[in-house]
Amino acid sequence: MKKILPLAEPVIDSFAGYAAMNHIVLQEESGQSWFVQNFFKPIVLYPESYEYVCFDYLNMDTLHLSSCASFQPESYVNWPVDTFSIPVSMIGAEEFLDFVKRQIEDEYYVMVYLNWMYLPRYGYTGNGTHEIFIYGYDDEKEEIYTTGYLPGKTYQKLTHSYQEVREAYVHMDVFWHGGILEHMNAHLNRDLNKICLLKKKYSFQFQFSIQTFLKDLKQYLHVEEVNFGVQFAICFTDEKQNMAHGNQLYDVYANYMRKCCEGQETIDLTTPYAIYNHMEGMLYKIKYMLKKGYSKDSSLEEDYEKVVKAGKAFLFTAMHYIQQIESKRKISKESGIKMQNQLLHVKTEEEVILRKLLSQLVEKQYE
Repeated sequence: MKKILPLAEPVIDSFAGYAAMNHIVLQEESGQSWFVQNFFKPIVLYPESYEYVCFDYLNMDTLHLSSCASFQPESYVNWPVDTFSIPVSMIGAEEFLDFVKRQIEDEYYVMVYLNWMYLPRYGYTGNGTHEIFIYGYDDEKEEIYTTGYLPGKTYQKLTHSYQEVREAYVHMDVFWHGGILEHMNAHLNRDLNKICLLKKKYSFQFQFSIQTFLKDLKQYLHVEEVNFGVQFAICFTDEKQNMAHGNQLYDVYANYMRKCCEGQETIDLTTPYAIYNHMEGMLYKIKYMLKKGYSKDSSLEEDYEKVVKAGKAFLFTAMHYIQQIESKRKISKESGIKMQNQLLHVKTEEEVILRKLLSQLVEKQYE
């Protein structure tokens, strides 16, 4: 037997949960409209010390960035995907592969944490967790089709043997029962003890609202301020955390990157890639505006492609910095200043373009 579920090309793929959602929802036009409507509410949480920064694309999953099934309930957003969680305690090691194949046969995608030491593609020699998205299997080749993040690389399709996946699941027991979780950053709040199932809602219908888009655009640019107590009620902070939203994310990350460089601290590649990925998502939205006729100004797309190019330059600078840190080289503070300036430049250029779009939408009386 062999079955491979369809995957749309993801726009946002810097976090496993969001990449999974993109794979599914972007298959249909209604899902594409849902994506443009909802992935426009970035939230950033960070302490005064900038010890870490939590970034979330749509004000829905902050502090749970790696786990799709922690998304908030239907009462808040009409999700185009059904999600379910099953405790790992219900699925024994000997039945795990059969369980996965049954879900695929029923057209459920599977997300699960595995121990990467037992997945040779990752190249790790010590215990560690990695959330993978399973979309197919092949009994003849004895392979599981997944997506994931190899060290130092961006999101991609991967294959693992049945034996590798089985061993990687079995040896998650050191995390389920062994106390290794204590060293993990508390602000990520990952739940390793569940298997997530996702399935496209075939009856899903979504009506895009240009009025809502316009309001979100104003709030993103801080033309119209947000009532945090109402609109961002699902997100939360404590007295040790600050909250920023919209294009303030560039300011926060500019300070964070400079602070890391000054302290000669490493940076997870996910961080700069998520920022670049956000720009790719914004370009997708601009293309949607043109495709649907809300704007006929093609220069918006052309100009924003330059922003994405500048974002890629920032990403390469950050990757070079990470490589230098990993090779234990002494790094000049100028690297941090360069990354800071690159992000602030992106913010400035992006704001010019988005304010132009905003002006066009207001002129067309979409308010």
